[in-house]
Amino acid sequence: MRVTNRMMIENSIRSMQDNLERLTDLRTKASSNKAFQFASDNPSAAIASLNLRSGLQANQAYLDTAQSTKDWMEATEYAFSQMEDLATRALNLAMSGLNDTLDETNLQAAATEIDSILQQAIEVGNTQHLGKYIFSGFQIDTEPFELVAGTPDTVIYNGGPYSGGIQRNVSPGQSMTVNIDGESTFLPLFNALIRARDGLLSKGIDG
Repeated sequence: MRVTNRMMIENSIRSMQDNLERLTDLRTKASSNKAFQFASDNPSAAIASLNLRSGLQANQAYLDTAQSTKDWMEATEYAFSQMEDLATRALNLAMSGLNDTLDETNLQAAATEIDSILQQAIEVGNTQHLGKYIFSGFQIDTEPFELVAGTPDTVIYNGGPYSGGIQRNVSPGQSMTVNIDGESTFLPLFNALIRARDGLLSKGIDG
């Protein structure tokens, strides 16, 4: 078969068209970050890609949950640290009130400071993380603690039940509790602060 100039030109054109199609395909893949555009282009690879993407999405969800859980628990730990400092200071004040040499002025000053500690402790009990109350059981949108004036004053809990706590899945088959029972943890402390404050005031008045 004699190869004519026309045939050579036609072959060159087909070759250039093939190269252009390949370049277009590569450019599309590069711009879309996809090895193929449609599942029908490569069914087996499409299935593998979908499985991989599903796994990556699941792992990312676990990572996001783990990070949010870590942030929540760090906020809880910081609140406990603050509460511990307040309780320690209140204990020292209450113990100083046992000293019979303190006069009424000193006793009232100690009672006033404990009252301030009580207010601060309630604020800590009402700590929020990203707008959610961390010590309010499942009712994370409800402020848990409220001081009600009376004789004596009382602190009431407005949060929800603990019931095992809020569980979060942090990895396949593994969950963890992210909150603590604020009602049973803090109400006894609040009531003890009220009793200590009122006891110091009464001692100051009675002499």
